[in-house]
Amino acid sequence: MEEQIDSVGKAFVDHYYHLFDNDRPAMSSLYQPTSMLTFEGQKLQGVEDIITKLTQLPFDQCRHVIST
Repeated sequence: MEEQIDSVGKAFVDHYYHLFDNDRPAMSSLYQPTSMLTFEGQKLQGVEDIITKLTQLPFDQCRHVIST
């Protein structure tokens, strides 16, 4: 059971950061109207507000390397 939990968690993290690094607008499928994000003190709620914030970050390219 624990291996399955780890596997699902790793798959989600890999998917999330792949989208973040390559296609931030596509991340909208990962959020719901009740989802919340706090970024540098700014509190956001809902798919539209969160995706707007993520797509307007001051850097166009980013690469995450997951090590654990």
